[in-house]
Amino acid sequence: MKKALTVLLIILSFNFYSQFNYQWFNNKGEKVDFKFVAESCLQKDITLFGELHDNPIAHQFQLEMGKYFFEKIGANIAIGSEMFERHQVAFLEQYLKDGDVEKFKNSTELWSNFQTDYYPLLSYCQQKKIPYYATNITRPYANLVFKYGQDTLKTLNQSIIDNLCPLPFPMDTTGSQFKELFKMGNEMGGKGLNFAAAQSVKDATMAWFILQNFKENSKFLHLNGSFHSDYYQSICFYLKQYKPAITFATISVVESKKIKKIKKENLTKADFILVTVPTKREE
Repeated sequence: MKKALTVLLIILSFNFYSQFNYQWFNNKGEKVDFKFVAESCLQKDITLFGELHDNPIAHQFQLEMGKYFFEKIGANIAIGSEMFERHQVAFLEQYLKDGDVEKFKNSTELWSNFQTDYYPLLSYCQQKKIPYYATNITRPYANLVFKYGQDTLKTLNQSIIDNLCPLPFPMDTTGSQFKELFKMGNEMGGKGLNFAAAQSVKDATMAWFILQNFKENSKFLHLNGSFHSDYYQSICFYLKQYKPAITFATISVVESKKIKKIKKENLTKADFILVTVPTKREE
């Protein structure tokens, strides 16, 4: 009884909290509800849910999206995530088999907000036997690109190369995201191209392993930082490079003190924009 009451209070708390602190918009600036967003995403092969990593409302909706997809189409879905890297594949697969979360947490390094923000959806996938994939490049190899450029990847052994995107990888040098990264890199010591390439190899690797694990006539929900899919660039660029016929929907999360209206500059970020008040999970 006590456990049931606790669950009910959590649900009521979220419902009360969310009523006043978020609003969904389409890219025309029209208010829409979550069901409309989810149904629209189901019309595409892949959904890129671009999050703000420390925004709990976004994480709640990622969980709700996964549940909605499963309830609608059952086993014909898969989940992938930036937050798990290619060297963690075996640990992730083992957790999905045995459900031992403590062993999983002790086996590999996880994001600091894993328990509160990523575990709920992963746990749901484990319970429902939904495939969940690690798509991101192992971080040290992206760091190698930043230090020495992308050609250094060719010197790695084949087992590492097999967990990267195809080499060499192109870069969307005309895109606004690339230009921003290039500028940031130059400000960090004149390594603009290398910094942009290091981020690009993350996007390319995520896109590649989304497609490697995507099955025809199914749906794939991918979790990533908004920057990695905003403006239909980054991961989107590589999805189109590797499989031009693939269809995808994008979601971006932005924070604003005023959620009843959306700023014009945010409309071009994605198909759907989740506007929330500035918020962080309480410690």
